[in-house]
Amino acid sequence: MSRSDILDQLKSGNIDYVRVEFIDILGNTRARSLRRAEFEEISNGLKGVLFPESLLILDYQDRPIKSKYDDVIAIPDLNTFVMIPYLERTARVLSFMNMPDGTPSPYWSRTILKKATQSLEELGFRMHVSFEPTFYLLKENTMEPADSAKAFSPEGLMEEQNFLRNMIKNLENVGVQVELINKHYGPGQYEVSFAKMEAMESADSLIAAREVIRDTTRLFHMYSTFMPKPFKQHPGSSMDVYFSLTSLDGRDVLYDPNDKNGFSSIAYSFLGG
Repeated sequence: MSRSDILDQLKSGNIDYVRVEFIDILGNTRARSLRRAEFEEISNGLKGVLFPESLLILDYQDRPIKSKYDDVIAIPDLNTFVMIPYLERTARVLSFMNMPDGTPSPYWSRTILKKATQSLEELGFRMHVSFEPTFYLLKENTMEPADSAKAFSPEGLMEEQNFLRNMIKNLENVGVQVELINKHYGPGQYEVSFAKMEAMESADSLIAAREVIRDTTRLFHMYSTFMPKPFKQHPGSSMDVYFSLTSLDGRDVLYDPNDKNGFSSIAYSFLGG
């Protein structure tokens, strides 16, 4: 939505709360929920939401990893503003994190990615990315796999059809395009493929997808986990990442039909880091 569309939504009275979110260095989503009037005040991009800098750099037990820290200011990125389809009158928006003097926080992953993609465009290239994460569905009371369906079986899709249908609907309602979903190798394990988009948009969609999948499982009285190895006796979970590199006019710059491997010199440099 454009800024004017968002302001129209806010003034329509259909929104009461907006979650201003950011991602810490371990990939966890952090947020504050603002009432509509307070969000309207900061939606012009001149103000932001104050957070302690320690939230950006908590360890896996939510402990700060340095003793002294400043405040940081979350500036909402209105390009990421969406209604949360399964919550009443609630929206979410991702942010850029700035220091009090207006400079970007060095710990903020979206700023780092934005700088990287801008540097890439200065060289005449654009990167598109798609993600394919795997997750387990767990029973609410026992935390065991939600079903025992075999790998890539219609049985698994049948077992969880109501959940999967709602999950896909919720994902698409927040702008995450699902290309396919399958019953993966482990019991209760599923894999979903998302459409390829420009790097920032794809990364933002992955964060949204993770929230939506976790929330939808709770609405169905289950849990979901993206842990790499939640069960020692079952296959692990992973995430495939697909990259493409093009010129600014959309031409594939990684392919060379004259090379024995089909790779261009740019592709060899890209693979070499």
